[in-house]
Amino acid sequence: MIEKTETEKLNLSVLGILIRATRIKQGYSLRNLSALTNISHTLISNIEKGKQHPSEATLTDIFNVLKLKLYTSKSIAVEMSFFYKNILKNLIDHKYNEAKELVNQMEENGHKYEFSYELVNYHIVRCLYYTLTDNFSEGKDEILKQYVKVIDFFTNEQKQLFYFIIGLDHLNNNHYKLASSYFENALKLGNKEIDVVIKEYLVKSYIKQYKFTDSVSIAEQTIEEFEEKTNYERAMKCRLSTACVYMKILKLDKAQILIDYVNSFANQFHIEVLMDDCCIINSEIMFFKGEYLSAIEELDKHTNQDSKHLILPKFRAYLMGKDERLNDYYINVMKTKKNIIMINEYLLIKVLMMWINLEFRIDEEYVESLNELIEFSVEANDQEIIGLAYNLLIEFYKKKRKYKKALDISDALLMNKKIHLSFYSIKND
Repeated sequence: MIEKTETEKLNLSVLGILIRATRIKQGYSLRNLSALTNISHTLISNIEKGKQHPSEATLTDIFNVLKLKLYTSKSIAVEMSFFYKNILKNLIDHKYNEAKELVNQMEENGHKYEFSYELVNYHIVRCLYYTLTDNFSEGKDEILKQYVKVIDFFTNEQKQLFYFIIGLDHLNNNHYKLASSYFENALKLGNKEIDVVIKEYLVKSYIKQYKFTDSVSIAEQTIEEFEEKTNYERAMKCRLSTACVYMKILKLDKAQILIDYVNSFANQFHIEVLMDDCCIINSEIMFFKGEYLSAIEELDKHTNQDSKHLILPKFRAYLMGKDERLNDYYINVMKTKKNIIMINEYLLIKVLMMWINLEFRIDEEYVESLNELIEFSVEANDQEIIGLAYNLLIEFYKKKRKYKKALDISDALLMNKKIHLSFYSIKND
């Protein structure tokens, strides 16, 4: 028998996840499987928990009973090495279309990689693609949940990418505090070449938590590193992150200079993703200035009008601009868009509509939705929404003359709000 590398031994342990999931799905207890394979149920249990890596003979016996095929050909490792290396490189270089082609090719033989010693690399590089591009992948959440249990059997680079993936998943779901925690852990491990990309997303999670000094400092370092590697597209995305910081602290002129610089670069090289990002941030600046119609016109330049990233900014511009399209847009979002936006965005749209338009408001539902929004934003450490939601609730109780309740909520706001700006993202004049 060919001697296993250390990585293959580790991956053998991770195969226990697959055994357990298949055993349960097929209705076998540990003792049933033990009787059929003539392997002790204690050993099978340890294999499933990743506490012990099995011999190839033991693994083959278990797979045979479960009617699974174990792929041990060396060609599998060679193929996966090619896909892993090239998909990872394209993702780092922001060449997502090229990465997608390779992921599609890899998934054509996914059953082989999933039932081989390469299963960890296969799932990690797939999950990295789907989380970086924020695309749906069936089974991704279950894979991440299962792999947390056996992360001790990963190599340092696998751990680094796994933490990065979990962080991205939290970021995509607007859980900024958890996202930054996983990004910070990822930066302590693995391949230093990947650190610069992790930092890019760490900056995004910090901005939402109003960690502005750290955000700008890391963004500047990251821009320099990307430009040294001639990865100009990611460098430009980091400049937009810095622009977001300036926007949050109301240095709109500084933000505009950076946005215009990135937009000029994007137009020169026809980089749609950057042009679209500039449209969204430009619309926010116009929104802050009270130029709501201009904000909508800017969003209308976005190349993908079905993008979920347009829903909240377009709604807010309609709302504050008292646009005649508001009611129809709101009803459409509530009926057809609920499943494509995050729960906090859904709640925010709902409470803002009830705040401005009393005909949509049921007091009990309004307060309940605000409390849900507060709970989510505090857990996520979304500083803007913490300030907004608490202040809407305080305003509600003041109007009801429940001043003690309003005071208690004000105290809670003081505990959770890092920075108190005089300007909020919306104002009801």
